[in-house]
Amino acid sequence: MGYHVYITREKNGVDSDIPLEDWLQHVASTPELEFEKPQGDDLASQFTRSVHAAHWSGAAEEYAWLGWSHGEIWTKNPPEKLIGYMIEIAPKFGARVRGDEGEYYRTLDDVYYEEDGRVVSQEEQNQRQAASAAFHKKKRLMWNILRLLLLLMAAYFLTRQNFR
Repeated sequence: MGYHVYITREKNGVDSDIPLEDWLQHVASTPELEFEKPQGDDLASQFTRSVHAAHWSGAAEEYAWLGWSHGEIWTKNPPEKLIGYMIEIAPKFGARVRGDEGEYYRTLDDVYYEEDGRVVSQEEQNQRQAASAAFHKKKRLMWNILRLLLLLMAAYFLTRQNFR
């Protein structure tokens, strides 16, 4: 598994694909992007991401790539610099950047969520997650108490029958 980040035109749950031709044209006209070229005899193991994957030279200290698949441009476990680059190029595709957890990036420091077409701040999302976690914790506690009571009742009736 890993953390995926996408350049997507998805809006309110409705997808609008980024055409492959737009991606190919962008890579061809961008010096810091170069299509990956598999080497050796075992192409399947060396070139598994996509035939439309391009290496990005903007993060010299780390290997960074972008690929096109099913109408989205994506990467896996990107360095921060690559997410910044994705934020920079997304408007060229009429798109925006979305992370694996449903968050959208305006900038690296400005992350938001959407719910029913409404923008939800990172702070509000964190509060909702904390409230949800507290609710589920309380719910588990109540179920465990109920199970314990049922076990105690069963034990009581079983021991009562054994002593008659």
